[in-house]
Amino acid sequence: MAVESATDRAVFFAVADFGTAATYQRVSTNSTVNGIFDNEFVQVEVAEVPYDSVEPVFYCQTADLPTGYTVGDRLTVNAVYYTIREFEPDGTGVSKLRLEAQT
Repeated sequence: MAVESATDRAVFFAVADFGTAATYQRVSTNSTVNGIFDNEFVQVEVAEVPYDSVEPVFYCQTADLPTGYTVGDRLTVNAVYYTIREFEPDGTGVSKLRLEAQT
């Protein structure tokens, strides 16, 4: 069984198809990262009272992230600024970035 390559995975994140181009801001450098943005619905219970909210996430190829990526870097998607709060690499070359919208 063949293992998919970075080129194979890139198809899923292509801007011409499903992807969105985002600007990754790290210290004083910016780079473009293609990925899939989703504003996931979440429901949280606080003292047994449910609250509806959204959790913005961005899926991309881990290899496309800049060297030294870290929590606290910024990502701009569709002219909205986000702070990256968590990285979740899935072990197959794709990472889920949990975001927090800047106000």
